[in-house]
Amino acid sequence: MRCGFRGEPLASIEFIWASTDLVTLVKALEGAGLDCLFNRRHATPDVEVRPATDLLTVERASFYALRSEWIFGELLIKRLQNTVTNEYYFDVAPRVNFSCISFSFYPPAQRNRDLLFGWGDADTHSTWRKEPEGEIRSAPSEVGLSFKQVISALRKGGTVMQTRYGKVIVMANALSEFSSGTSLMPHAWLQEEAVQRLGAELQ
Repeated sequence: MRCGFRGEPLASIEFIWASTDLVTLVKALEGAGLDCLFNRRHATPDVEVRPATDLLTVERASFYALRSEWIFGELLIKRLQNTVTNEYYFDVAPRVNFSCISFSFYPPAQRNRDLLFGWGDADTHSTWRKEPEGEIRSAPSEVGLSFKQVISALRKGGTVMQTRYGKVIVMANALSEFSSGTSLMPHAWLQEEAVQRLGAELQ
């Protein structure tokens, strides 16, 4: 995530997914009443909150999951310049005048003859910044509750694996494909740990 307002996350987790797991994420967001503010470069200073179903039309995404009542003022949209192309673009400052759950996900891929799962991460913070006052405000309690609700849905039918870098959710269809040997984890170290930790569970 690009950070305009830095701070340690209240909670964070990574998840491993197969292509058929994406609909689970969409339904989890819808079930929690969350829409998506995409965290991407915009050609114009106009940004729009979109329904979670828009995730089904993109290969990868970085976005803020939120409700309209978690937006507390005008979004801070920065005009930035690409140092390589010198082109200008617009970006939303994270957690400035709004609170959210931050998500990123990257698609399944093929490396040589191996199929690799997609991976993603989610985090939420206990604070947001009110501008122009520059005040740090507490996030609504519903943000943390929604985070737990979405993560619980991602875990359903899958498993949670404790790795050297923290907890990782292996979503249901990814777990099934891993057990059948049709796909591998996206990182070599994670594949090694998954064989050790999940192999015994799946036997």
